[in-house]
Amino acid sequence: MFAVTTNGGKSWEVWRPNKEFIHENGLAHFTIERVAIDVDGTGTMDVQIHSTMMVELKTLRTEDYGKTWQPGRLV
Repeated sequence: MFAVTTNGGKSWEVWRPNKEFIHENGLAHFTIERVAIDVDGTGTMDVQIHSTMMVELKTLRTEDYGKTWQPGRLV
């Protein structure tokens, strides 16, 4: 999971990849490999997806400091 605060820790938003999307090959395990967020709130997250058939890296994008993430491109 990924947690972010934009108010000094008074409140937190938690993003859980298993609830956001399901891999096309069925159940999968997700590992966050890298997160980079700029001062303007835009950023990327590299997520490694482990399914029974394969392992792939997906890049997700955010525009709200990591409160929400949208699928980007497959690497």
